[in-house]
Amino acid sequence: MERFTLILDAIASGPDRMYLEEITDITGLPRSTVFRLLAQLIEQGGSSTTPAATGWVRECSR
Repeated sequence: MERFTLILDAIASGPDRMYLEEITDITGLPRSTVFRLLAQLIEQGGSSTTPAATGWVRECSR
């Protein structure tokens, strides 16, 4: 749960669109961990991506 909180805090405090590398830099978590947890958040409806963009959209729920 702590890792999810780190990611959500990073997304909430960042720009509208963030790249995976930016989130890993802010959280200090491994890239694979951030990718996996973001995929879970998207699956559960907690965050979203835009189909045409390569970045993560800031929209998230806590």
